[in-house]
Amino acid sequence: MIKIKLFGREYSKKEIAEYFGRLEQVAGITSFTYNSGRAKGLKAKEIKTGTGLRYTVLLDRGLNIGKASYQGIPLAFLSSTGEVAPYFYEAETDGWLRSFTGGLLTTCGLRQVGTPCQDQGEKLGMHGRISNIPAEKISEEINWKGNECYLNLSGLIKEAKPLSYNLELHRKISSKLGENKIFIKDIVVNKGSNITPIMILYHFNIGHPILASKAELELNSEKATPRDEVAKNRSENYDEFLKPTTNYPDTVFYHEIPKDENGWCSVAIFNSEIEKGLQISYKKDTLPKFVQWKYTNKGDYVIGLEPSNCRVEGRKKARERGELQFLAPGERKEFNLEIEVLTSNLK
Repeated sequence: MIKIKLFGREYSKKEIAEYFGRLEQVAGITSFTYNSGRAKGLKAKEIKTGTGLRYTVLLDRGLNIGKASYQGIPLAFLSSTGEVAPYFYEAETDGWLRSFTGGLLTTCGLRQVGTPCQDQGEKLGMHGRISNIPAEKISEEINWKGNECYLNLSGLIKEAKPLSYNLELHRKISSKLGENKIFIKDIVVNKGSNITPIMILYHFNIGHPILASKAELELNSEKATPRDEVAKNRSENYDEFLKPTTNYPDTVFYHEIPKDENGWCSVAIFNSEIEKGLQISYKKDTLPKFVQWKYTNKGDYVIGLEPSNCRVEGRKKARERGELQFLAPGERKEFNLEIEVLTSNLK
């Protein structure tokens, strides 16, 4: 019989019902709304798995994942803006940064990723609009399958413009009771009548204390390509991290990550001093590229581990390179990712 491991022992579904008055004593999904500052009115749900893993899903910010922690240790970088409601979004140029919370996951896309640009007469701001669109048709469920309990949250985010395009992102975020994992399943559907570009990047933001000068980056990279002269001329390697540094530049590398026999790629960062880390796994068939962002600046101490279907130089350059992907009317693409808290090194 499969049992759930909690607090150093194992429980069956029957035993959990016998020991705990409500599952929320151990784990569950809690709804709340921020009530002050630029976050005022922002709706969210916190998911707890019973192991010490807890994370916040921002319902009004494209079902991004904001704060995340494990047994009190923060996993995600949080920027100086804090949580920001979607109505403060600035679409022009790099105004996106003024509401960039960081958080464990910021989704970039769906029709533009990276540097602001103008493509075929359309002005495109940094990283697109999807992370600033409120979700709709939100549902949650606590689903028992035998002795396994799943905490599921799902919703729909629409990125649409009449007379132009109509994209839907169907997102499901799941965790299992007693595990340190987060599962993300996204389906993007072109509901319009025109073919449209599709660009998507999963901006996972890891901060201190996992990120530190002694942190180990485990990429198994077959090839690392600097994005520009800034990255090319760094004195430290892509997998070396400085302590917080004044005026550290925006540094980006592109990596070729091999897939396993099941088509999955995995990357990880681990800090042996605290025996904690994060592993991100994703299906390479729809996320063929991997972007590494280093920004170990004072006050903005963060690494971005970013599976994607594109680079981060904007849609215009993607089109010029012949790398831009498209969705035909009625076509859909599925993206699958897993995040796992590590309590021992993979090596």
